[in-house]
Amino acid sequence: MLTLLATVSSAATFSYHSTVASSNECGAGGFDSCTLFGSPTIAKYEYDDGVYGGNELNNTSFPSIDGSEFSVSLASNGSGTWSYTPGVGDPVVVTGFVVKAGSGSSGAGYSIYTWDDTSGTDFSSIAWDTSTLRNKALSHITFFDTGATISTIPLPAAGWMLLAGLGGIAALRRRKKG
Repeated sequence: MLTLLATVSSAATFSYHSTVASSNECGAGGFDSCTLFGSPTIAKYEYDDGVYGGNELNNTSFPSIDGSEFSVSLASNGSGTWSYTPGVGDPVVVTGFVVKAGSGSSGAGYSIYTWDDTSGTDFSSIAWDTSTLRNKALSHITFFDTGATISTIPLPAAGWMLLAGLGGIAALRRRKKG
């Protein structure tokens, strides 16, 4: 009897790393050249009057990212959650994210959160808040990754691999009986 086991990913965890009292995490180089500890950007979600009006996507690095991979929910107290479900060609994990609040003239900055790489890769309902930024209003969240992407085995190749595996199992069973 052949049993297929699905792997279940455990929840990813992020730790608060630091707060930086400058106006923007990407600096003068802009979004497309922005990195966090060597990891490139995936996407930047801006907040405007309680409505996510659009997002900036780093299509230069990951043309497969269209924004549908992320879901961001806000609470009225300056906190919220986000989720990430990558597709084919998308980065495998989110290694960090930055929560930016207020503007440079208001004295706010941004807080850095980093992924605990010993935790899982289920990026569902990851919590964030602006408490480290004196509870200023959210400006945007920027997500960073490893650069590794998800690939897929073409269906015909997967079918041949399954048949080869079943043939190997049959051969082993026949060998044991003989």
